[in-house]
Amino acid sequence: MKAPEQAKSRLRETRQNGPRLPDATELATAFLLDVVQAASRATRVAEVLVISPDTAVAAVLHNQSSRFLVQDHDPTRAPAVTGINHAITQATLAIRATNPGTSVAAITGDLAALSSDSLDAALALADAFATTCFVADRQDTGTTALLLPRGTWTAPQFGAGSATAHRAAGIREISDDVGLDLRTDVDTADDLAEAIDLGVGPNTARLMS
Repeated sequence: MKAPEQAKSRLRETRQNGPRLPDATELATAFLLDVVQAASRATRVAEVLVISPDTAVAAVLHNQSSRFLVQDHDPTRAPAVTGINHAITQATLAIRATNPGTSVAAITGDLAALSSDSLDAALALADAFATTCFVADRQDTGTTALLLPRGTWTAPQFGAGSATAHRAAGIREISDDVGLDLRTDVDTADDLAEAIDLGVGPNTARLMS
């Protein structure tokens, strides 16, 4: 998770040049809270961990059922594992350091309509396949979730064209088998409209009312 004031650059641009929207920082915060709360309610989720290089995100998560981890920075690290991919790697290592046999789901923090049922279904699928799985976004270009069942690991390839990169890496795709709410990340005003149609979480709904 980026710092909320740095997140959702395309929504910020839309707000300046298009339809009136709530403040993008407030939207990014609401999205994150809705994702954390939905994940916390999932029956197959034992712990929600949020990783960010900005400790201000920890304050956003005050009173939430989650753990915060500061993303470390290594200037010698290769560009291919920086940013979100490095964050996922670091978070997975942290989780499995104390519970080596656990499954891990890496999901983006802007799934404003995420439901706990969809997340449970995706986790169950990945566990049944016993192999790393991924979920592409609605545009079929990005990735919203990377699922790592117990005993599995595949280097994440989030970023531009990540759906193609994950397919090329041989990761099993389950996009057609999960709810649209797990595929609807919010980067633009159109994405937000799609999420609202699906039913956003209470924090986003409050902002949009």
